[in-house]
Amino acid sequence: MADIQPIRALVYNPLKVPNLSAVVTPPYDVISPEEQEAFHSKHPFNIIRLILGRKYPNDSEDDNPHTRAAATFRRWISEGVLVREPTPTLYLTAHDFDHQGERITRWGVLAGVRLEPFEKGIILPHETTFSKVKTERLGLIQACNANLSPIFSIYSDPENGMMEDIRQAIVSSGRVPDIAFTNGEGQEHRVWKLTEPRLVERIASHLKQGPVLIADGHHRYETALQYRDLVLSRHPEFGASHPVHFVLMYLTAMEDSGLVVMPAHRIVHRVSPERLERMLDALGSCFDIEQMEGGGKGAVEEAARWLEDRMDPQAPGTRIGVIRRGRPQVSMLRLMPGVMERRYGKTVPAELLELDVTVLTHLVLMDVLGLEAKDLDEESTISYSKSMSQAVSAVYSGKADLSLILNPTRVDQVRKAAAAGHIMPRKSTYFYPKVLDGIAIHPLWTD
Repeated sequence: MADIQPIRALVYNPLKVPNLSAVVTPPYDVISPEEQEAFHSKHPFNIIRLILGRKYPNDSEDDNPHTRAAATFRRWISEGVLVREPTPTLYLTAHDFDHQGERITRWGVLAGVRLEPFEKGIILPHETTFSKVKTERLGLIQACNANLSPIFSIYSDPENGMMEDIRQAIVSSGRVPDIAFTNGEGQEHRVWKLTEPRLVERIASHLKQGPVLIADGHHRYETALQYRDLVLSRHPEFGASHPVHFVLMYLTAMEDSGLVVMPAHRIVHRVSPERLERMLDALGSCFDIEQMEGGGKGAVEEAARWLEDRMDPQAPGTRIGVIRRGRPQVSMLRLMPGVMERRYGKTVPAELLELDVTVLTHLVLMDVLGLEAKDLDEESTISYSKSMSQAVSAVYSGKADLSLILNPTRVDQVRKAAAAGHIMPRKSTYFYPKVLDGIAIHPLWTD
């Protein structure tokens, strides 16, 4: 089962950085170019300089975002901006945020988790990855020799007993958080550093009882596996306790009330006008189709409200919103019963057949729009957004040819697919909010 260990992390020196809100960021893959620049300007020690450095036209093999990140990383360590924890530590985190008009808290733990190949069934994936992204992330971990960003993972604890025990121990002791800050979105973060053997053993022993499912960070996990193997091929003397065998991971229970899954809407580029024109006719035999009346150019919020009123995540069956370039045209697709079983029942596992993202990928993107597997791996063809308004606006503004609106995939669907050993289509989920980079860094070397 999963091997969970405290780590001697690198953390920001509070004498150099008294407020972490100035230097933390979400993961690299949800940072827009505008946000990237804003983080660069926010603070000279912002972790953006490590995880997503600026690119320049004259970048070379010897001078590029990865080499500059490595040089910055070494300088911050030598200058005491980043300091090593004196003892191995687990980090209990509480993340308070607003969702659908309610203030909720997600509890989790940052730890080192032993890297395991997926076929062992100890660490389970649930989504397909992008080959180009893994190549880019491998370059960064090779340059810095550290896990700069935690993997977001979930485990099953029906009563949420383990986390309740830890929280009660913290409350009864009267301990205040070791770190507390509020980020730019008004989300509060509290972190307690756990070094007590009893608490560490309570967490580690519980997580040995079942598999861990990667929620977010598949590329980073697969890259960490690849990097471990590269290092061990050069240093076979590194024993099983060497840090390279472990990856920085954030773990929260599937049953935690603060675990929120949002949809990942598709924004599609480079679709021919002919395919767009024929799209609804081709889908007419599989979906009941409702068209939005009115909604002239510029009516982004009107279109978003019309779609939101009809998505209804609690209703049975698949619903997909469609915004096509041209007028633009806004439609709601409702899948007819039995379509997926008849068309794909012999080739797609039952655990995946019911997923909205499977319907979208196979029926809409591949069969009707004619996209191939290589197109789905190309970020210039398909981009993603958790915001319905942003996806609608991409078409209305002329930046995209087509946006496809989805309901969120449920956690129980993710768990069922992963437990059966099946991989869901790319970007099937958007776990919210993301785990911040910069609270702890896992160096892959020993002192």
